[in-house]
Parts: sequence; structure tokens; C-alpha cells
Amino acid sequence: MNTAVQKKLGLLPRGFLLVLLAGAGASLYFGLTAALSDAMTMQARWQISQWQSNPLEQPKAPDLGRIRNELMSALRWTPADPQIYENLGYLYGVRANSLHALPELEQAMLENSIAYYKTAIALRPMSAHAWANLALALHLKTGQQEAMWSAYDRAFQYGNREAGVQYILAEVGFSHWDEAGTERQMQLLHLIDTAYPHTKDTLLKIAQKYGKEDLLGK
Repeated sequence: MNTAVQKKLGLLPRGFLLVLLAGAGASLYFGLTAALSDAMTMQARWQISQWQSNPLEQPKAPDLGRIRNELMSALRWTPADPQIYENLGYLYGVRANSLHALPELEQAMLENSIAYYKTAIALRPMSAHAWANLALALHLKTGQQEAMWSAYDRAFQYGNREAGVQYILAEVGFSHWDEAGTERQMQLLHLIDTAYPHTKDTLLKIAQKYGKEDLLGK
């Protein structure tokens, strides 16, 4: 074996070690950035979960702005985190709801909300909450019924036993009751009939808001 070949073979272990070290360094970097992002968004995620669990509570604009800033800061560290995009979509949707008296601003906020939810879904296609909130945003956006029902059906498929998803399905389903079709109507009534006790009261209030409580025998 000539000297040149021996030198090349001698370099293999060192090269392999460098690859391992590079891989370990990358794993450590991504692990640290994910942990930092989680720490930065912990309070924001908790607050959003509280709002989502009580759809009758309206967050205040300063709180929405503060949490948005926290999420945007975390996004610089983890730009492929679907939960951050989902949470941003939720914030813009809530803000749009508060601007109902200003249609142009409302529609602009809804466009942002929809864009964030679509990004979240592209990163995590089976997120029931993202599909449900996308359906809700499309329900509020002018001329989006076909896309709304598509998102609604995905949300029902992936998360019809999750309380937060159920609230949105009830909101969208009852507000578009006549266009929902018999299959969706029966699915929604069954969902409420079999809902857990701690969520059923809120679902009944949503039905009452749209004058549909008689459908539930209440």
C-alpha cells in the first residue's frame, strides 16, 4: 500500500469524528434554541389556552399586543415552530373580532390570521385546533364558505372530542346551520349530546346564541 493511500485511510477516523462532533453541536444548538423559545412563550401559551377554554371571555388589546411581541421574539429562534404560528393566528383572529365595527381593518386582521393558520397547518397538518381556528377565521372572512367547510370538516375529523375544537365547531356550525347539510347537522347535535359535562354548558350557550337550543331538546 503506497504512502498516499495510507494517509487517506489515516484521515478517515478523524473525519468521522468531526462529523460526529458537528452533528452533536447541531443537536445541542437546536435543543437550546427550542428550550429558549419554550421559555419565552410559556406565559403566552398559558394565557392563550385560558382564552381558548372560555370563548365568552374577550381579551384586552394591550394583552394581545404584549403576547404577540413575545411570540414574534420566540419565532426568531424557532422559525419552524407550528404552535407559534397557530397562536399568532389566534391573536389576529381575536383582534379582528374586536374590530367588527371597522370592516376594512377586520378583514385585514382576518387575512393575517388565515395566513398564520395555513403556515401552522403546513408544518403540522393534523392539528385539530389549527383547522378549527382556520374554519372560524374563514367563517368571518367575506366569501370563504367553501374553504371554511373544508377546514371545518378537517377539524371535526381530527379533534371532535377536544373542548376547544368543539366550541368552534358549534360556533361555525350553528351560525351556518341552513347551509351545513344534514350530515354535518347530525354530527354537531351528536357531538353536543355526547360532550363531557364540563364543556356541555358552554356548547348549549353557543346554541342558544343562534336560537338553536330547541334542536337539542332544551
